[in-house]
Amino acid sequence: VGAYLRLAFLKSGSLFFPMQVDVPVVFHPRHHLTLLANTGARGRLSGYSDTFDQDHSFYFREAFIMLHEAPGQAYAKAGRFVPSFGLRLDDHTSHIRRSFELDGGLPESRVSGIEVGAMPNYPFVNASWFRMAARNRVAGAWDITDVDDGWGTAINAGWRDLSWSVGASAMLRRRDLEEGGDTSTYGLYGVWNPWRHNKGLPLTYQAEYDVGSFQRSSGRQTDQSAFYQEANWVAYNGMVVLLAHDWSDPDTEIIDDEDHRLQVGLQLSPIAGVTVDGRFRVLLPTQGKADADLFFQLHLYR
Repeated sequence: VGAYLRLAFLKSGSLFFPMQVDVPVVFHPRHHLTLLANTGARGRLSGYSDTFDQDHSFYFREAFIMLHEAPGQAYAKAGRFVPSFGLRLDDHTSHIRRSFELDGGLPESRVSGIEVGAMPNYPFVNASWFRMAARNRVAGAWDITDVDDGWGTAINAGWRDLSWSVGASAMLRRRDLEEGGDTSTYGLYGVWNPWRHNKGLPLTYQAEYDVGSFQRSSGRQTDQSAFYQEANWVAYNGMVVLLAHDWSDPDTEIIDDEDHRLQVGLQLSPIAGVTVDGRFRVLLPTQGKADADLFFQLHLYR
């Protein structure tokens, strides 16, 4: 049984708000069998009361049963989860997550289905088939079978070595237009950590590029793309300096709708279970004025 609490302060209107409250519970009754239920609350800028008053505020973020540690580190799980695709960033606002219905902070990103995979050293592969609620509807908080008529599938495969990794992902969603329409998403990603070969370079770099198609409300199909890159420098044990760059073109047929977001961050972990994360972020749209803010998060986990 664990606990995870994230509080945030945004120096753009001076907002202090609860971002996330999670209580994960894992039951491992016998070898090769695990049941997991992670109950979470979705944060609101207006405070706790606005969060607690909504019927989907507390809900199963993940709830599944898993058979695991088969030959080749193979596994199979069934229940509610977020499809495996690309880099699973803790920054759920990144375009490579939010633009493709993979925002970990939204109940709408959860699906119900099955996933199977294997992770022998060093290749990995997993694939899933799932059902989901309509894009504009939040599924039942506790009923993981609350889905609509659409279906989806995802595959994620690659190679994870000791100092680098590369991978490719694909995800399809097929549903009626009034439920969100069809989407197809494809991505390439990689990670590099030279520290394994040179102890004077405690650096990690990761990047992902995604392209996809979706249907507008008119039914017309169009395309979108997004790119993310991030470098982390471990300046000292418990101190990490971060540089990140987000880019998105939400509709390739619309001119000058792209934007860039730059981040400079400092993450401090003075003791185990406590992290203070500060970011200076600048949004640079192709049209309009730039927007900047300071964003601080306090992570408490046990």
